[in-house]
Amino acid sequence: MNTKIFLTIHGLIYTLFGVGMFLFPNIFWETYGAKLKDKYTFFLVQHTTIFLGGSTIVISFYGDFKENSEKAKKILYDLLFTSIIGDIITSLAIFKSIFYDFSWIDLIFFLGICILTLIKLK
Repeated sequence: MNTKIFLTIHGLIYTLFGVGMFLFPNIFWETYGAKLKDKYTFFLVQHTTIFLGGSTIVISFYGDFKENSEKAKKILYDLLFTSIIGDIITSLAIFKSIFYDFSWIDLIFFLGICILTLIKLK
């Protein structure tokens, strides 16, 4: 799979999750076992969609690159490091019993993105 298709699929996944978390935060977060108890928690959950939207925007704006170019590598490294951070934060939330139920899905998603990105970078 070429890098543009890989990043487009990743951007679409982030877009779907971002829109879902913004419009239906109770549904999304309750699948992780987290309860939204007040308007501040509700806002913070919606606030996390900035990360998802930002990643999608970077992919959209900078998607006009040549395969194996320096620009493509920089975007892939950004995706790799962002996914590593995602795995660390999700792991902390699980170990602190903030997330449970289906939170393992995020760990698998971020780990999978890390592995696929490393393959793309070789």
